[in-house]
Amino acid sequence: MSLGRINQLLFGKEFLNYLNEINILLIGVGGIGCEVLKVLQQFKVKSLHILDLDTIEVSNLNRQFLFRKHHRGHFKAHVARDVLKQEYPDMNIISYNSNIKDAQFGLKFFKNFQLVIMALDNQETRSFVNKQCMILNIPLIDAGTTGYKGQSFILKRGETRCYDCFPRSENKKTYPACTIRTLPEKPVHCIIWAKYLYTVLFNEKLEDDDDSNLLQDIAKYIEGENHTDLEKGQYLFKAIFETDVNRQKEGEDNQKFQHLKVLVREELEGKLDKSQDYLHRQDLKFLQSTHTEEVYMDIFIKSFEHLIKEKRQKSCVPFEKDDNLCMKFITAACNLRCIVFSIPLQTQFQVKEVAGNIVPAIASTNSIVSAIEITETIKLLQRQFYNNPQKYKNRELYIQNDIKTKILDAKPGNFNPNCMSCNQNLLPHIIYCDFNKVTLGEFINSELRSKAMQDEDDDEGNDDNKLVNFSISSGQFIIYEEDEYQEEDEQEQNEAKRQKLISEIFKDFSDSRVVVTNEDNNSIHQTYLFCHIENHKIPGLDIVRQEKNPNNTVTWKTVIAQSDTVNKDEEQKKQEEEEQNKKNYKEVKGDDKNNNTLEILDSDSEDDLVICEDNDNPSQGAAEKEKSKQSNGKQPHSETDVSSLNQKRKAVQEISDGGAMQIIDDSDDEIIFEDQQDNKKLKVD
Repeated sequence: MSLGRINQLLFGKEFLNYLNEINILLIGVGGIGCEVLKVLQQFKVKSLHILDLDTIEVSNLNRQFLFRKHHRGHFKAHVARDVLKQEYPDMNIISYNSNIKDAQFGLKFFKNFQLVIMALDNQETRSFVNKQCMILNIPLIDAGTTGYKGQSFILKRGETRCYDCFPRSENKKTYPACTIRTLPEKPVHCIIWAKYLYTVLFNEKLEDDDDSNLLQDIAKYIEGENHTDLEKGQYLFKAIFETDVNRQKEGEDNQKFQHLKVLVREELEGKLDKSQDYLHRQDLKFLQSTHTEEVYMDIFIKSFEHLIKEKRQKSCVPFEKDDNLCMKFITAACNLRCIVFSIPLQTQFQVKEVAGNIVPAIASTNSIVSAIEITETIKLLQRQFYNNPQKYKNRELYIQNDIKTKILDAKPGNFNPNCMSCNQNLLPHIIYCDFNKVTLGEFINSELRSKAMQDEDDDEGNDDNKLVNFSISSGQFIIYEEDEYQEEDEQEQNEAKRQKLISEIFKDFSDSRVVVTNEDNNSIHQTYLFCHIENHKIPGLDIVRQEKNPNNTVTWKTVIAQSDTVNKDEEQKKQEEEEQNKKNYKEVKGDDKNNNTLEILDSDSEDDLVICEDNDNPSQGAAEKEKSKQSNGKQPHSETDVSSLNQKRKAVQEISDGGAMQIIDDSDDEIIFEDQQDNKKLKVD
């Protein structure tokens, strides 16, 4: 029996047809994402969009089963698309190798989907996706794993608590083992990368076909016997921090790597104080401080020299956070990578705290959680199709490595009344503007000062509505603060901030959320979500404000449509105006005998010249058009020309009798009439 027939028996033909109208977005094509895709490929949805910014490494293959060794180095999203298309050519799948927080993936992108599935491994990105779905009221299915533990549940505004409602653990943070090698953004990404490098070099046997091209070359060099351990350390430094960085800057997608710093060993050695033994320094001041790139280069090479000798004696040197030599190498590797990518440096104590809490990803956990996520997805879609009022009332499902209970279902938790993402009373006003043209000062003047003045007029005597001392914050950062007792230098700093473009203030166009706090009573005055509209040109209006709508999905589509209309270039506008002029005169009618025989042949919008053609005698209209291009000297007319002109005169007279048009000159060869409302003179030859 075919798979299609089995699906019909299980779900029904009507429900499968309903799936054909659904657009689904899957974010993350890692351990959970691959398992989800393997099941989703069995259903024909209208379109399936998948997104992941990472590339495939051989270390992924033990849990991400869509990929093979020959895929290493390629983008996960594109490879997953190609693999699925080979098996199911009719499947409509679209892939993106980008960060979901990039400018192109704002609210306008999310509104195209009826369902979003998350398979992500970090809290920051999950919170971002959660905010987009809460604003647009899109159902969100979330799943995640940490070692042997995992969870999956449905998130829907007004129906369930959202991702940001869940309490955050106050214990030490844990990080997934899925390392970020392509473009790290935070120190933790470099720490994860450094620990992975340590594991590959000193805790595993390097083989020619065991990982990326870079580690293949390193394997051949390190396993060889023709070089000293010091030379191997020097080669390793050059391969990672010079050769590979240059390769990234010169690659096809090199625009985002141009800021990388290339570290050249010979140059750094010239700056090094060789009288110091940095590798064996254990004083508290040294361990609690960050150092220069030449110091980290020296520690990196010398610690490698000691560790590779120990590996030959013991066959492997496992990671131990209390091993000083081990932490020296990881700290040096981490900070050298931070220097390359312009990321803040970390002390050895900070690196030790993070590296000791990295949790590995387990394939069986991913498989179980992804199965639960797909089950919740099918249940949700079925309830939507059959209009079941309980469609969002699912239990929250957790898995754990416990002898008695492996899968635990729990009653959904309560909403967080102070949640800025899903609380309907705290939903943000949406501000549409061109981030590259509108400044922070324009926003303050348009939204805060003018609204505060209106509130003051409407509620005289109510000091709570007056906004005098306030601050604007984004996340945990205060980006602007103003009060009536500021010093002169603070006022100058504020003036400089007001001149900054919105694009200079926010890193991401797609999620620029700010909270305006009234500092007089320490209360939230208003929340705003900035949305970027490129080349925004509404005459007399640089900022469009969409009021929050807590009862329905945000009705902002008309604003986008308006922006798309007004953003057309001037040439297209001019063409549309000319077409409109032609259309206005196509209503011209003749007498009963020649009814509907006049048609606009040409129009000159600058001179307001309209050339008409008699559809019963097209050649006459062509002749009249040719005559209009001749000199201004009057030409005698034949009887046919006079007859044609009389027809046009009569048609225009009927227009003038209609109201606004009045004939002011009626000569033998032309008619001039005037629009009394617009004071325009129009001439018909």
